[in-house]
Amino acid sequence: MRSSLIVIVVLYQSIPTYAFGDHKLLSKLQVRGGDDQSTSDQSLPSTEAEKDKGGASESKAFVEAKSGSDNKDTLSKGSSPGTQSSTSTDPTYGRKGITSTLSITSKLAKDIRGHFGDTKKNVGKIKDASLLSLKMKADKLKEQQFSLRETLHLDLASNTWIKLRGMSNAGLHSLGQRSNKTFNTLFAEPHGETTIILAVLTICLLGSSIGFRSYLYFVSVGQSVGIGLVSMISLIAFNVLSKYPIPILTSIQSFLAFLWSIRLTYFLLHREYVNWPERHEQLEEVEQRATTKEKFSVWWICASFYAMMIMPCIYRLKAAFVGSPRAVWGKIGKLGIVLQCFGLSLESIADYQKGAFKIREGNRNLWCNEGVWKYSTHPNYLGEITFWAGTYLGSMACYTNVLQWAVCTMGLMFTVVVITTATISLDLKQFRKYGLDEDFIEYRQTHCIFGPFHRRNKELLTL
Repeated sequence: MRSSLIVIVVLYQSIPTYAFGDHKLLSKLQVRGGDDQSTSDQSLPSTEAEKDKGGASESKAFVEAKSGSDNKDTLSKGSSPGTQSSTSTDPTYGRKGITSTLSITSKLAKDIRGHFGDTKKNVGKIKDASLLSLKMKADKLKEQQFSLRETLHLDLASNTWIKLRGMSNAGLHSLGQRSNKTFNTLFAEPHGETTIILAVLTICLLGSSIGFRSYLYFVSVGQSVGIGLVSMISLIAFNVLSKYPIPILTSIQSFLAFLWSIRLTYFLLHREYVNWPERHEQLEEVEQRATTKEKFSVWWICASFYAMMIMPCIYRLKAAFVGSPRAVWGKIGKLGIVLQCFGLSLESIADYQKGAFKIREGNRNLWCNEGVWKYSTHPNYLGEITFWAGTYLGSMACYTNVLQWAVCTMGLMFTVVVITTATISLDLKQFRKYGLDEDFIEYRQTHCIFGPFHRRNKELLTL
């Protein structure tokens, strides 16, 4: 840009030199006759002298050379014999020089403008190319940075995962060793009998503590939850930590106890909140009358008997855990498994059929005589007794001392006593409620909890 300005300045300074000379030449151009040739000749040497002096710029040299050549042609024409006087007196002489100078100036201006335009375009192209190159480099750097960051993150994540996996494996290994040591202490050593009972009792206390929500839950939902927790934990722990293979029938026995707890829990809660909402109101009234002392007493007593009920499964698992020959299943044990399956099926069907009968319109205050209820007055209780009797028989071969026999027998007797008391109480309620129904009286004369048979009990009829 600076060089272009220098060319313009030089051009502006050189134009008066060869086109107009000094003020003398201007005065001659303005006067139509002009002076003699000597005046013209005097202006030329000055132009030649300026040409000889030269300049620092190539544009000035070009202009002066061009003007010198034009002046030489003019001088040659003017100094030729016979034409000198006509040239000096020609009125168009000055105009021609001005026209020639202006044409050269306009040409140079066009060249300069073209040069400026090309330069501007080139600068724009260079600028665009530079910006594009910088953008490409920036994108490439961003990709490299992102790739490096991902690599670092993956490395960090991989290292972290390796460390966490190592820590978890070490923790699991340590936990497994401690668990094996604990189980060996509890089940392999003879003096661990009391510890086993206390551990089962603790879990039953935890499950039956739901009775603090509602007082009657201690003898209903608390029983199913407590026994279910013991059966589930023992089944998983023994199969995972045992060095000896656990027989499939042993696992089935504990699994049937777990299914029993799930079924009973669902039935009780569904009956209370869905099929029989009035039952929930009754439970709330009992809850308000119960004291804290009564709750703690019932909690400990019920949890203790629940632990005794599930102990046959624990002793069977213990025998398999230590690799005892008693863990082998004999005929009595297999009979116990059959009774478990039959009892669980019977009570499940009985509860379902009675619930479906009671929810039908108009049947709420009627006694159920459909399905298995046509053959037994209390098929659900019969199935309950059969299930726990089968559990007791299934583990008889694994009882090794008096304490084990006493604990398991007390658990079975607790079940029999509770169910017998429940059936007597329910019979009294039914006679008061349906005692005027001749079909009900005839049914009760020929049926009991174990099935149909001919029976006449005058005492029941008078209740």
